[in-house]
Amino acid sequence: MRKRTHFAVLCLLPLACLAPLVYGQAAPAAVGSPRYEGFQLPTTQGTLTYALNFSERANVGYNGTNQTDYSTTLGGDLAYLSGSATHPFSMIYSGGYLVGTSDEPSSYYQNLSLSQVLSYRKWNVVVSDSVSYLPQSPTAGLSGVPGVGDGGVAPVSGSNQSILTDNSDRISNSVAGSVQRAVTGKTSLQAFGSESILTFVGDSGPGGLDSHQYSAGGGVAHRLNALSSVNANVNYSSFGFEGSTAGFSSEAVTFGYVRQFTRRFGLNASLGPQRTDGALLAHAAYGLSADVSTTYSTREAALQASYTSGSSNGSGVSAGARTQSVLGSASRGLGRAWNGSLSVSYSRSSNLPVIDQPAFTTNTGIVSTQIGRALGRHLSGFFSYTAERQDLEGVLQTSNSFSGLNQVFGFGLSYVPASLHLGGR
Repeated sequence: MRKRTHFAVLCLLPLACLAPLVYGQAAPAAVGSPRYEGFQLPTTQGTLTYALNFSERANVGYNGTNQTDYSTTLGGDLAYLSGSATHPFSMIYSGGYLVGTSDEPSSYYQNLSLSQVLSYRKWNVVVSDSVSYLPQSPTAGLSGVPGVGDGGVAPVSGSNQSILTDNSDRISNSVAGSVQRAVTGKTSLQAFGSESILTFVGDSGPGGLDSHQYSAGGGVAHRLNALSSVNANVNYSSFGFEGSTAGFSSEAVTFGYVRQFTRRFGLNASLGPQRTDGALLAHAAYGLSADVSTTYSTREAALQASYTSGSSNGSGVSAGARTQSVLGSASRGLGRAWNGSLSVSYSRSSNLPVIDQPAFTTNTGIVSTQIGRALGRHLSGFFSYTAERQDLEGVLQTSNSFSGLNQVFGFGLSYVPASLHLGGR
């Protein structure tokens, strides 16, 4: 029943994203020579942006082989930010169809993220939902599919699929909510919770290990001054797997620091001990729970870096893992007509002490870059390159893990009209 429900949601994604276009009005176009106008997430309230992409891809080393496969993609991106200053709503969609012309099968890829903020006096509530249908592990760009033209936009949220898998259709969905209430002018209490699933579907590829995760926690935050604050939180997570009555759970206590050093540079760090135990494990495991991110932005460039560490769902190849990930990304305008972006990530995952499971370690590195050039007022061309390298030591529970080097070359066109102003607050 769960799989049917998610397929129904996926079928409605394109309709949900096209609806706002019916009543939108285009903002005035800029005057002057062509300037690179690749797809960007809106920053002005009451604005909708969208793009249509066409690309040709060459996949060298597909599924860990020495062969080269070719495909054509037709897709698009859409983002909306509501006009409410106190109760903002945002929506981001990316998706399309990948037409395989050799051994790589044809497939849809779709992502939808929704977020709603509700503020009333001393209360602040945030609810979000992210759902995706992908033919592979997400690796590059807003869609997670390399070479389709959205490499210049970072994903909305990090992926919990840090171990790459061979071609296997999968659905992932994460629902999260948080509540914060101010108790003094500088101190507030907070509570949060989430539910996430990873389900492999269809007949494409070797499939994988379905999993679900429930998390809940709370804590206190205190503002030190206008630019910095500290916080302390406790977090509990429960992990389960399809076909198994046993699972495991983790508990963590973290201490955080948030600082806006300048208008351009900010830091958000949270660290603390984590304990993982349960019926699936031979004994308890201890490690670091960490979530550290930093951003730097100017009118011409944006840079991001992050580090995460903790127990994970095993990415569909193992019943749980200890994972550490480092990610860096940069995007910069190169004059009026050019734009370049680069992202680099590294993940290391190792087994939890699961009963009767051999030890393993995976080292995964991904480099992705895209260069775009304006060809007209709303038309641009792009070239992208993504390299994925994963090395495996030991034995995994499932056979769908990718091992070796995979490279994806892509080039194509993007049509990005002027943003639409949807009016009113």
